[in-house]
Amino acid sequence: MKKSFFVLSMLCAFISIRAQNIVFSGTWVFSDQESISGNLYSNGSPKLIKIDQQADSIRLEKTTSGADGDMVSKETLPFDGRPVEGLTSSKKRKSMTILWSKDKKSFTETTHVYDPADTTKIIFTYTDIYSLEGGQLVLQRKAENFGNGETWESKAVYEK
Repeated sequence: MKKSFFVLSMLCAFISIRAQNIVFSGTWVFSDQESISGNLYSNGSPKLIKIDQQADSIRLEKTTSGADGDMVSKETLPFDGRPVEGLTSSKKRKSMTILWSKDKKSFTETTHVYDPADTTKIIFTYTDIYSLEGGQLVLQRKAENFGNGETWESKAVYEK
């Protein structure tokens, strides 16, 4: 009886550990980027990503090079899938969500940017998939510009 209880306890502990999300917290510095499709832009991926992961939310601070210097965006997004509204650096309305993968090893951040003249019309969508591979943060980005029809995808790698 004790043996089967021990085995059952170990199995439950193993399942519990496997069901937990991977921790992405840290300061991640851009290392390399490759094109998957479309144009590869030098500022297509953030040069620095700071992540503070909590049990029910994640804070993302991304620094991207811009024509007028660095641009920093800061968002705290809940893991329950509720959208968070905000503004881009150019004051366009944006809506962001986070969704964990089924295996809890990656998460997807989806950002929709809306037309200032018609706040129901999406003009850009960014789909960012974050994962950890070999101690590095990997950011796979798909950017869709509905104004000119351009779509591009890239894979960026970051070091702690």
